[in-house]
Amino acid sequence: MRFKPVPRRLAPLPGRIIADAHWRALEVPVDLAFFFLNSRAGRIVACYPGPAGVTEAWPPPEGWTALAEAHPWVRALCSDVEALLVRRVDGRCDAYRAPIDACYELAGRIRAHWSGMNGGALVRAEIDQFFAAIPQPETAP
Repeated sequence: MRFKPVPRRLAPLPGRIIADAHWRALEVPVDLAFFFLNSRAGRIVACYPGPAGVTEAWPPPEGWTALAEAHPWVRALCSDVEALLVRRVDGRCDAYRAPIDACYELAGRIRAHWSGMNGGALVRAEIDQFFAAIPQPETAP
């Protein structure tokens, strides 16, 4: 199949906290990234949004395998069109299932609002606004 529909659901993943050891094994140098399976390359691509757009990297396969063993839902992501979006804030590493276009939308918002060396207050507000709009699962009383 040449074209795939892009899923619309953007949601926190079950057991959405990723352990620091798994994060370190992915060798991600920033606190915000998304990962997807590139079917043509046959491997996982890590993408880091920043002032120049998206930087792509190849995380170590053993790091991705360890993450998938700890969180089996990672294997359910649709190649090319769905991503694992990860944000580290205040020592937490939250994970989301995201349509690939939502990830690139976030990257565009970051690029458009970046200022200075670390992004500035506007870019942090854009990131917070993006994540605040994600529907959260109902919690039991």
